[in-house]
Amino acid sequence: MGPSPLVRWNNHNKELDLYHGELVGKGHFMRRFYAVSGPCEEYDFAKISLVLDMIISECISMRERSLLDALEAELEVEAHNADQE
Repeated sequence: MGPSPLVRWNNHNKELDLYHGELVGKGHFMRRFYAVSGPCEEYDFAKISLVLDMIISECISMRERSLLDALEAELEVEAHNADQE
């Protein structure tokens, strides 16, 4: 099956207080992944599903925050206009 994936952490972002990680041997794992044509016992898709679930959840949260911010701004404008009348 080959070596297990390894992440090398580097490039600390002071503003976000986070490190950037890179997959060591990314090309090898990418080729292995693309070689899989469907569900198989040799490749564990569970972690990919978890990552995709997290990405989708974060996208939904970002959109919800954006919509709430837009709604709050609209309500502020309406309140301001009502005060002007």
